[in-house]
Amino acid sequence: MEALTVAVRPVGRFLGDHPAVLPVVVGLLLLAALAAPALGRRLGTGRVVAAALVLAVGVPLALTLLPAPGHAPETVGTCLPPRPVSEWGRGGEELANLLLLVPLGALLSGVLRGRRRAVAVAVAALAPLGVEAVQLALPALGRTCETTDVLLNCAGLALGASLGLVSRRGSGRRPTASPRT
Repeated sequence: MEALTVAVRPVGRFLGDHPAVLPVVVGLLLLAALAAPALGRRLGTGRVVAAALVLAVGVPLALTLLPAPGHAPETVGTCLPPRPVSEWGRGGEELANLLLLVPLGALLSGVLRGRRRAVAVAVAALAPLGVEAVQLALPALGRTCETTDVLLNCAGLALGASLGLVSRRGSGRRPTASPRT
């Protein structure tokens, strides 16, 4: 029971510090459930995969674009250069930024095929730049644009894409482009 308390306490603290997260996650779950049938048909995947894609896009956007308390006011509205690795370790923020886009990369490369996959991965790779640009342009969010976040998000996306391709190969499906119609 103590181990459960130790594991749940940081989640409770995070939700207490970010009260908008829970309603947004509930909204994303509802959106995923509603969009999954049509998106699954459009992408030629099942509903579960389509819902997972909605969540893999929505959760990172919500976590990075919701207003955030706690940033130093002098850094809001600026874009910080990459931090040296020796300065990492602020409560797991770097690990979170790395892992945030792994599911999206895995789903895009593991499910989509051919040109559709290449376009989706390219757009996903540009997304961290877009998020940081929004954080820079909207100081009211209370967030700081950080180059380190972009690098870690892109590394997570690449890691996920690699895992998706490996799982695709392991399942016996070819990771090559589908024939053009």
